[in-house]
Amino acid sequence: MVSLLHPLTHSRTALLAINLSVLLWAVTPLFAKLIPLPAEQLIWLRSVVSVFALLVLFFSLGKPIELKRQSIGIMIGLGVLMTTHWVTFFHSVQLSTVGMAMMALYSYPLITIFIEPLFSKQRIQRIDIVLGIVLSVGLLVMLPELSWSNRHVQGIGWGLIAAVAFSLRNLMSRYHARDIDSLNQIFFQSLVAALILPFGIWSSLELETLAHEHWLNIVVMAILFVLVPHTLFIFSLKHIPTKTVSMIATIQPVYGLVFAYFLLGEIAAPTTLIGGGIIVAVALIETLRIPSKKGKIDE
Repeated sequence: MVSLLHPLTHSRTALLAINLSVLLWAVTPLFAKLIPLPAEQLIWLRSVVSVFALLVLFFSLGKPIELKRQSIGIMIGLGVLMTTHWVTFFHSVQLSTVGMAMMALYSYPLITIFIEPLFSKQRIQRIDIVLGIVLSVGLLVMLPELSWSNRHVQGIGWGLIAAVAFSLRNLMSRYHARDIDSLNQIFFQSLVAALILPFGIWSSLELETLAHEHWLNIVVMAILFVLVPHTLFIFSLKHIPTKTVSMIATIQPVYGLVFAYFLLGEIAAPTTLIGGGIIVAVALIETLRIPSKKGKIDE
């Protein structure tokens, strides 16, 4: 059947989708500060809410939940990677600051460039190696000291783990799950998180510590600031190159710093702004290089 939409229309829609998802995502880390639960417990509750919300959405749309037998392993892998990303990123926010955690996470566009050869036949270019070194300098500038005992250093470390997990999830989604629509992908990723996390948190789960506003925050976060942006993000991966999506998403730390300032009163340290500025600059350079890579990047 001939597509009803011109490919250019798909690309424009995908660009709008990624920009909206970035704006919504920038608010998500704030919930790690607003809800008094450890990261793994918060992610589990959020995932459970997401699963039920998606079931309602599937039912209301008359849309089937589909998963081919040969895709089960891929979806489990995607779910484990996404769960790892969610937990480590929220843990990073709770250990350090929203600004530091987001800047560390947004090393993922360049991490994607170094990991992507595992999924494609692309080669890493010299300029990418240079940019990787520059990005490392940006991360070092943000470090208050070279000691793992420092909570901010731990936060940056966990943020980098979150970045690697997110890069792997994005690449696996693009190269091995293109035939699975975005709603089904985010449903199964949330389901995996909801099923595997209880094994590590059940004995320490204390729901009675949550007030009514905390439960409301969990529901709002799960639906508006997780399901919507992740679905838009996965959709965009299907219509524009992974690197392009990653580079556009680098504006999120800027949004995050603004939201953290106005909603949490969190003021970023000068070193965070300088180091983060270097990281964002590297991402922007890569963005500007995208047109010159036409034919070399995945279309």
